[in-house]
Amino acid sequence: MRARRFYSTRDKNLVLSFTCNGAQMGSKIAGGVLDVVIDASDPDGEIFHKIWLIKNGEKLMEWTPRSNHPTVTTTLNGSPGDYFYVIVEQSGEFKWQAISSPIFVVE
Repeated sequence: MRARRFYSTRDKNLVLSFTCNGAQMGSKIAGGVLDVVIDASDPDGEIFHKIWLIKNGEKLMEWTPRSNHPTVTTTLNGSPGDYFYVIVEQSGEFKWQAISSPIFVVE
């Protein structure tokens, strides 16, 4: 809990990973060019139909992977005071979501 490397979801087996420059969600990182990697999976084969990258509370990017194990990569800039987090959403009746811990740009 201290490292803040967690995510929230109601789907008991959904797995989410979010990194910037190799630093995991919950990390504090330096600003500049950020290499983002988002990886989600669900062993039940449930399909992910939306992935959002959020910057400072605003949707920055959106993808529609239509896959049960999507991996998304992108590059962006981050400045001190920025924070980024990810929301993934599955298709189906319940549209289960997962929300990552933020990554904070501090220097």
